[in-house]
Amino acid sequence: MTQENIPSTRGAVDLSALANQAPKAVDSSAAATAASWTINVDEAAFQQFVGLSQNVPAIVSLGSPRVQVSVDLDALLTRLVDSKGGKFVLGLVDAETYPQIAQAFQAQQIPMVVALIKGQPVPLFQGPAAEEQISQLFVQLEQLAVQQGLSGTVPPFSGTATDTEPALPPLHQKAIDAIDAGTTLQLKLLITKR
Repeated sequence: MTQENIPSTRGAVDLSALANQAPKAVDSSAAATAASWTINVDEAAFQQFVGLSQNVPAIVSLGSPRVQVSVDLDALLTRLVDSKGGKFVLGLVDAETYPQIAQAFQAQQIPMVVALIKGQPVPLFQGPAAEEQISQLFVQLEQLAVQQGLSGTVPPFSGTATDTEPALPPLHQKAIDAIDAGTTLQLKLLITKR
């Protein structure tokens, strides 16, 4: 190696001391206060939950705690919805305990998952579904929400949302939403309006 090819160590910091440190334990109380946008919905809380669909897509999972497929699906939906940081909310409905809610959605089988946008039902799927399929449905649902003017977030039902970013100015949020939706035409229009 010639003198020209030797990398300079000027300004370098010795990090070897960090390699010998043991990783710190995760505070379990911090995990317990993680933000969640998932809530159990009964008949009394149903109208209030539907009202959230005026701000963000409200996803309803009709199932039963006695059916393992339903329990597994609810756990997956909870993880995916909570990862959206308030762009969606999830209501878990025990269809056996609250059959009137299931009848309102004309559920033929459980589990059944329906989204509400501005109070209007958008059927998503019945039965079990793979994570990839649900993630793809969420992308389409987010695009539909943006088209309907729902591009904000709501605070969590429980825990604290410490990892969420501060709200952007409305024009910036519209641009980000347009990029996320893949609609460069909308983005160009927003830029030219400025």
